[in-house]
Amino acid sequence: MKSWASDAILGASRRETLIRAALALVVLGAVFWLLPIRRPGEDGGHHGATPALDPFEKAGIVELKEGQPAPAFTLGTLDGARASLADHRDKLVVLNFWATWCQPCVLEMPSLEALWQRYRARGLVVVGVSVDRGSPRGLLEPYVRNLK
Repeated sequence: MKSWASDAILGASRRETLIRAALALVVLGAVFWLLPIRRPGEDGGHHGATPALDPFEKAGIVELKEGQPAPAFTLGTLDGARASLADHRDKLVVLNFWATWCQPCVLEMPSLEALWQRYRARGLVVVGVSVDRGSPRGLLEPYVRNLK
């Protein structure tokens, strides 16, 4: 038979457990909050980890500073032709390096299409450069078809 005293003791025990759990969560949260955030390869980071932009670095793709001209390059198109950045001289060109496995890249496609639709009469060109490996043509053709 339970008495009011046993209920009070059980209530205190539950309260203590909740307080301890809350304190543990606060301490754990503070530890994670105070830990320095490091990227792979930085001092103290995971040197064996592959950086997110590794395919770009391996391809020799570098960030350009404002006002710095893009390097000349020629790439194959889906229809087998060759396209050069020089083909778009004196136009505003958006170079979009993307991949089918890159979810943010996939999500930005409709915005890039809308941007091109809005400003193409004023000379805007959007050039998508896939960084997919392997046989990209077989991978890209169905993907591009689904975008249309």
